[in-house]
Amino acid sequence: MLRKNPNGHMPSVAQSAFIDPTAIICGKVIIEDNVFIGPYAVIRADEVDDTGDMQPIVIKKNSNIQDGVVIHSKSGRRFL
Repeated sequence: MLRKNPNGHMPSVAQSAFIDPTAIICGKVIIEDNVFIGPYAVIRADEVDDTGDMQPIVIKKNSNIQDGVVIHSKSGRRFL
């Protein structure tokens, strides 16, 4: 399920990506080519940084996000 965040940003998803219908992708998320998002995964880009800006979470091409994974980070912070 693709959802807007409170600021109105919608995810951007490449046509070649697969997102399981039970996954939730919220906000300023960019999903590149050939990405797999498994069942019940959650990716949320819905919090601003210290200056009030919001940076995207980018899932790079050929990534595999498995079942039940949760990715959520305060804007502007890195995670690997």
